[in-house]
Amino acid sequence: MILPLALPLLLFGFVLLLLVFVFMVEIRVLAYAYRKIGVRPRYMFLVLLLSLVGSHFNIPLYSVTVPRLAPPEEVTVMGRTYVVPPAAQPGVTVVAINVGGALLPLLLSLYLLVHFRMYVRMLVGVAIVTAIVHGLAR
Repeated sequence: MILPLALPLLLFGFVLLLLVFVFMVEIRVLAYAYRKIGVRPRYMFLVLLLSLVGSHFNIPLYSVTVPRLAPPEEVTVMGRTYVVPPAAQPGVTVVAINVGGALLPLLLSLYLLVHFRMYVRMLVGVAIVTAIVHGLAR
């Protein structure tokens, strides 16, 4: 639940972030970066805006039934307090993909893969990042 006072603050933050993006586009910082990865400057702002707006949406892929342990509960009967032991209850975990943070970058990566045909370099890059992330994972 969003407090009524927080809504104008969130809107102000969104507008401020949008102005920062427009400013960065105007000084050509982002244009250079997107040009280096193969996105035309006229589509650059659209990609940024879609990524920002899409980050609020998740597409559910599937759900997994998992046991959920209910916390112990205290019950008072006739003045005496009893602790009810924790019980396993069925729960559902929904696996979803974020539109702005996963789907849009995936589509952009597929476009770059097909357009520039750098299969070996991309495969080496993915292998290096995978090894680093796997090494740093707990």
